[in-house]
Order: sequence, then structure tokens, then C-alpha cells
Amino acid sequence: MSTPLLTTKLYIPPVRPELVSRPRLIRQLNMGLRQSGGFTRKLTLISAGAGFGKTTLLSDWVRRIEQPVAWLSLDQGDNDPRRFWRYVIAALQTVEGAIGEIAQAALQSSGFADADTLPPLDTLVTALINDVAELPEPLVLVLDDYHVIKTEPIHNSLNFLLEHLPSQMHLVLTTRADPPLCLSRRRGRLELTEIRAADLHFTTKEAAELLNTCMDLDLSAQDVAELKNRTEGWIVGLQMAALSLQGRADKHDFVTAFAGDDRYIVDYLVEEVLRRQPSHIETFLLQTSILARLCGSLCDAVTEGENGQALLDHLEQSNVFITPLDNRRHWYRYHHLFADLLRKRLRQSVGAQCLALLHLRASRWYEHEGFFAEAVSHALAAPDLEHAAALIEQHAPDIASHGEIVLARSWLESLPENVIRSSPFLCLLRSSYEESIELVEQWLQNAERAWTTRSSRMDEQGVSDRVAQVRFSGWVASARAFLSLQRGDPLQEVIEFSRQALEHIPEDDLLYNLRARSNLFMTLGCAYWDIEDEKAANQAFAEARRIGEAIEHYSTSIRAARNQARIAYDRGQLHRATAICQAVLQSVIEPSEQVGRPLPVAGRLYMLLGSILLEQNDLEGASHALTKGREMIELTQETLARKNGYLALARLKQAQGDVAGAFDLIERVKQLRTEADPEVAALRGQLWLSQAEYDLRHLASITRLAADANSEAAALRMRFWLSQAERDSHYLAVAARFAEKRQIKLDRKEQSKAEQFALVRLLIAQHRARTPARGQPGLQTLFQFLNRQFEIAEEEERTGRMIEALILQSLALQVQDDDNRALSALQRALTLAEPEGFVRIFVDEGTHMAALLYQAAERGISPEYAGRLLAAFPDAAPRPGDRLHTSEIQSQMVEPLSERESEVLQLIAAGLTNRQIAQKLFLSPNTIRVHASNIYGKLGVHNRTQAVARARRLGIL
Repeated sequence: MSTPLLTTKLYIPPVRPELVSRPRLIRQLNMGLRQSGGFTRKLTLISAGAGFGKTTLLSDWVRRIEQPVAWLSLDQGDNDPRRFWRYVIAALQTVEGAIGEIAQAALQSSGFADADTLPPLDTLVTALINDVAELPEPLVLVLDDYHVIKTEPIHNSLNFLLEHLPSQMHLVLTTRADPPLCLSRRRGRLELTEIRAADLHFTTKEAAELLNTCMDLDLSAQDVAELKNRTEGWIVGLQMAALSLQGRADKHDFVTAFAGDDRYIVDYLVEEVLRRQPSHIETFLLQTSILARLCGSLCDAVTEGENGQALLDHLEQSNVFITPLDNRRHWYRYHHLFADLLRKRLRQSVGAQCLALLHLRASRWYEHEGFFAEAVSHALAAPDLEHAAALIEQHAPDIASHGEIVLARSWLESLPENVIRSSPFLCLLRSSYEESIELVEQWLQNAERAWTTRSSRMDEQGVSDRVAQVRFSGWVASARAFLSLQRGDPLQEVIEFSRQALEHIPEDDLLYNLRARSNLFMTLGCAYWDIEDEKAANQAFAEARRIGEAIEHYSTSIRAARNQARIAYDRGQLHRATAICQAVLQSVIEPSEQVGRPLPVAGRLYMLLGSILLEQNDLEGASHALTKGREMIELTQETLARKNGYLALARLKQAQGDVAGAFDLIERVKQLRTEADPEVAALRGQLWLSQAEYDLRHLASITRLAADANSEAAALRMRFWLSQAERDSHYLAVAARFAEKRQIKLDRKEQSKAEQFALVRLLIAQHRARTPARGQPGLQTLFQFLNRQFEIAEEEERTGRMIEALILQSLALQVQDDDNRALSALQRALTLAEPEGFVRIFVDEGTHMAALLYQAAERGISPEYAGRLLAAFPDAAPRPGDRLHTSEIQSQMVEPLSERESEVLQLIAAGLTNRQIAQKLFLSPNTIRVHASNIYGKLGVHNRTQAVARARRLGIL
């Protein structure tokens, strides 16, 4: 259950027929409107105190402009970042329903990031910006009453939105105080339109229109000027004076008295307005002033009356500071200042007991109507802490499951600690947002003590609550199992905790029990996976997935399916891994996306599917899956997943021939920082040294995961340089220096396999180029290392690693000119790879592997499969003696090469750079670039490597 949204907050306040026209301010607001393909300014700020007509002016302006408008009226409850952005997205969707679907799903998703964290706001807002940027038409977003927002993360995220605001959007804020949104910088950039109190003061002409035309008071020019001067053009003051003047015969005497020395204008005018109302209207106004929004049935509940809707209609017709919030005249609100003054008067006129009773009546109405957050707020305002605690406790499991922790924290902070300690479920809720493992454990112990006390009391009374018992036991058991995994306890203990927890939770049809069981099976699967019992892990993940799909707890089912697919992928079972991904896509993810509920937790599954498709050389499918997965992962706090996503995209870029793009993505990996990175881990370690040993083990585990991602990035960087070294030997030296700096060694146990295999490739390339570094292992040492890696991979049933070890063996043997043994190793690799359709694992090794595959095909070694692999090489090496006749060459070329172009091509094939060729031929580098461009065009290729391979295939080199 996520907190429902009040649609009345999204309605644009209607314009009253008695509105005073203010063309000078309308022109000022129009300064920021769209012109010549974009809004001229990013932000319009209307900043003034209460009663200056900010909202009225804005609703009149909105009625006049052509652009569609998304409107959000803010209140105190919107200080929760999750709630704030849910409402902003809902407002934008009143203009275009598709805006913010991914970001909305991230905020609403049950179990997003284990349902206890909020997506990083910058990445969430980025997704929203991208959606807005694609809109064909511009829109205006209005945030009314922004002064109620006090939360720094919201200010920061709105600043981020403004910094990157697309031309299709213009932001308008009304506020009583300037917000921390870098206004001076925006003012200096001419991005800001400002309307302030001095602009909003009524002129004498506007005051006359209000008093005489709209209110029909027939005041003299002198009286109008007196009232305008006394109120200093303050609109609400003039309105209150006008209400007081209606029906008076002594208008001039009233104006004279009012224009005297009364220091408390507002109190005086409210007194006048209320005194002129019938007693039942005055009572109604005072009692309902506690409500932020009013409807007939809610007002009846608070006042214990029966004509709430009729009275609201009467107040609107009488213009007593009330504004309709929808077109059906069902919901209303009082003018904020008027409501503040009414509440002050209410506190003065009734006792605390009566005030508490009004709040409790409102709380019960909201509770009955399903508005849980509002029900709690009024219970706290009563303050009936016992009732508020009971409400929070009743919904505590749902709050924890849906991640509305900021809101829950604010409620719990309003309760005395002894109230929280007396409630087992409030203790559990408190534990769900504690960051320290030690504090989580303390609150779990408090919860168990509170439950023991409650159970004893219930036993004495002879009552029982089986549902509550099951919920509590399941929550505690689940929390302890997960906590055990998080703090790095021995994995057998984690497994035992999880099994005990499952025994506490019955296999019935209660939604909460099913959700808890699915989460526990996930924890159990992860523990089994960590001890490399993949069979047991698969079974646990399968059960988590089954339950998750049955109860639509999709975050669990998707993560479980992804883990199953990952196990299959690690074992080299590409077809099974693909089938698992496709199944959950078809059964869960795509149907959810089709009804406008994208699931950000699916990002890692998309990334895994993209990696599998990339290995099978389905570049188009891989690009689609990896791009979609990256967009979703950017919404999460899973920095390690984001790193792995960039690495997968880098491999795709390399496969597409975009080496520069691949390097750029690896640079992004370097820029990402998490608590697992060494610098941050060192700082964290200083804070955790005083805690139990399990904290340090947990830190080491996280650090290892981050180090794995960084090692993979380093290995990819070396592979990309080595692929470049085929045409420019400079990159061989670059890769060697990098390996030395990283201290990559074959005999270091703590060295990652990715880096060690990259080092093997470097050593093979150095031996091939006859430039092995002093002190580096010889080829015989490489063979011993690769044989051992093959044996380990075979024991662990990791087919992909076995294939890679055999491929590297064949390349090392090729360097020794031992073709027979090289082809024998390659044959074993092909035999393992063909059933699952491995492609890139061969192709990414470059032209030397292509030459081996040609030889294999000629000797009848998997000729069909070798042919499919060769077709995937963008610039494969030629088969020996494979030449075309002159007529065939001419038929496959757009135009023959000139003598100079042939000369340049020969030097390109020799590995010279453009500058070196220019020096050799006594030409300018620009001339060489022109020749190279002509060569590419005539050969039908796009780069140097392709040109050389094509020329060799045609026999012109």
C-alpha cells in the first residue's frame, strides 16, 4: 500500500468572476514564455508574504497563455522527497500521461532497492528531464506555496532540474520566502523573471476596481485612496475591509475609523468579518479551519453537522476567502492567511480538549476514506499519541515494504521514545531506517522485549492475535536473516537464520506472509550462491521468483530471475540464461511497461540480457537491452551495477568499432565512487573500528565487490589498447606501462582473473612483436598458468572461462609457430563454444584469431561454425593465397586507387601514422587525411584497419 495522492492538489484554482485585471503583471509574467523554439527564461518566481494575491494572479495568467500547465499545490507533507516527486510527476502527467513513467515506477515500486531507500534524486530527475525533452509541445510547471518545503534534498534536486531544464519546460514558483535555488546566478544569466511584493501591491486604480466594481461599495475616490494607503495596497487587507463595509450605511465613518491608529489591521478585519457572519457560519469557519482541504462530508465529520456542502457553497458565493479546488466544486480550501487567523482565533476561543476532538474527528474520517497519512497527521496534531501510534503500527509493515521511510521517520520523531519502545511494530519500523548495524540490532531487541510484554498482557486477558503474531515473527526473522547476511556473518549462520525464519512464517495465502517468504528465499539464495552451492541457490531463487510473481511482488521475482540467469551465464549456458531473461520479460516486465508501470529493478536483468546478446554478436539486440538497462540503473543507488553497466556498454562500443566511445565509458567507471571504493572505505573504516568484527568483514566483502568492477574496467582498458596495437605499436607500450602500474602478476592470488587474463594477452602480444619485457614470464610460464586456469574452470563448470583459457593457449602457441597444437587447443574451444553460440569471445581477439580460424576451417575443424565466426570479424585476416582476379577487384571497387593513394595505403598498412606518412612523402598531414578519406570511399570501408583488410582481400596490397 503506497500513500494515495490527493488529486485536488493538482487542480488549477479557477478564476473568480470578480477578479481585478492586472495587465501590467501579466505582461511581466509573459517575459519568460516560449519564443523562437524555446522558453526565454527557465524560472518565474512570485515571492511575497501572505495575502498578496500570488495564486490568484498566477491562475489568471495560466488561463490566458497557450502553453499547457501542470499545477501542484504544496503542503507540509510534501517535505518527503519521495512524496514531493510523486506529486510533481503526477502533475506533469495531467499534461502528458507518459511523462516520468520510469521515475514514477522507481518511487512507487514495492521493494525498490529492497524498499528502504530512495533512488538518487539527480538520476531520477535526469530521467524526468529526458522525458520532457522529447515532448513535441512545451509546458509550464507551477509549484504553488513552495515556501512550505524545508528539505534540503528537495531543494538540491530542484536546483539540478533548473540547471538542466530542457527548452520544453518553464518552472513557476510562488513562495512567501526566497528558496535556496541559486537565484543570484540565475538572475545574472537572465534566466529569472521575478515578481515581488512591491509589484503585487494594488495601485489606487486597482483598489477602486476591487472595492467599487467587484464589491459594489460605491466609495468615493478619497475613501478608496484612504483604504489603499492604510493597507499599503495589501490585497487581503482590502478584501477584508470590503467585506466589513458591505451593507453599512456609514461607509465613510468606517473608512475614517479604519484609517486611524489601529495597529492590528488583520485581527481587526477578521473580527469584523466574523462578527458579521451568522453564529453557525462563524462556528463552521472556526472548526473547519484545522483542515488543509475541505469537502462536505469531511466538514460534517469535524463539525458533527449535516450541511457542510451547502455551507461551502454559501461561503464561495459570499467570497469569504475560500477557493474551489476542482471543477465539480467538491473540494475547497481557505485562503492560507485567513485559515491561519481562524486557527489562532479557534485556539483562543476553545480549550485544548475541544481542539483535540476536532483533530480526532478529522483523523477518523481520513482513516475511513483510506488517507492514512492525513489520518496520522491529525492524530499527532490532537495530540493523541496513542491513536497516532496505533495507526502507524497498523500500517508499519506496508510502510517498510514500500520505502516511505522519510514520512515514517517524521512521524516517529513526533512520538516519545517510550511510546515507540512499548510497540513492537514501531520498534521494527524504527530499525528499518537506521544506518548503523549496531542500532538496527538494538531496535530489534527492543521490538522483541515489547512483544514479550504485549503477549503476556494478552495471555492475562485471555486473548490472542494470530495475524499480528505471524507478522511480528516473520518480520523479526526476516530482518535478522538479512542483517546476518549484511554484516558478513558466516554464511552457514545466514542460511540457518533464513531457514528458521521460514519456519516462523506459515505457507498460507496472507499477502504479508507470502512477501516475507519470497524475500527470505532471496536471502537464502544469495547465501547459497556465496558458498558456491549453485544448485541450492537456483532452487531458492526459483521459489522466490514463483512467490513474487504470484503476489505481484515483482522486485523480488525479477531479482531472483536475474540471479538464476547469472548463474547460467557464469556456467556458459547462454541459451538457458537467455530463456530465463526472456521469460520474465514476457511474463512480468513488458506487461507492466505496457500499462505504464516500468520497473526500474529490471535494469540489471536488461544489462545481463544485453551482455548475453553481445556475446552471441546480436549487436542490435544488445544495444537495445543495454541502453534500456542503463537508463533504469541510473535511477538506482546500485553504483556497482552502474559500473558494470558502463563496462558492458564499453564492450558493445568496441564491437561496433567505436573505440573512442568505449574508452569514454570506461572513464565514467573511474568517476563513480561508492562506500566500497578504497578512499571511502578507509574513511568508513575509521568510524567502524569500534564496532563488532562482523562490520569489518562486511566492509571487506563490499570492498571486494567494488574492486572486482574496477579490475574488470582495468582489464578492458588493456584489451582495448592491445586491439589498437595491431595497427600502432605505441599502444603496446601503453598497455605494458599500465600493467606495471597496476602491479598485475600471474602469481598473485588476490589478483582478479580479468586482469591476469589481460596480462596474458599483453605478454602474447609482446612475444609476437619480439619485445618481451625483462623479468616478465616466458611462454612456458603462460602455458602452465593457462592450463591451471582451465582445470579450475573445469572443476567449477565455468564453460566461458574454459573457452577463454583455450583461446589464449592457441594464440600463445601460434606465436611459437606450433600450428598443430594451436589448432588443437582452438578445436577444443570451438567444441565447447558452438552449442551455446559463443561469438565475441573469439572475435574480440582480433585478426590473429581470424587467421587461426581460417586455418581451422581449411583443415575441416568445425568449418561451418568457424565460417560463422569469421563472418563476424569486421576486418578479418585473409586466408593464405586468397586473391581475386583483376576483373573481380574492379567489380568490387567504386573507383581504382591512384598511384599516390596506393602509396599512402602501403604506408598505412605498414602501421605509420598520418603525421609519419606526411613526413615520409613530404606532404601536409591534411593532404594525407584527404587521401585516406578517398581510399576509404573507394574501398567501401570506414577506418584504417578495415581498409588494410579489404585491400588484402582484394589482392592490391
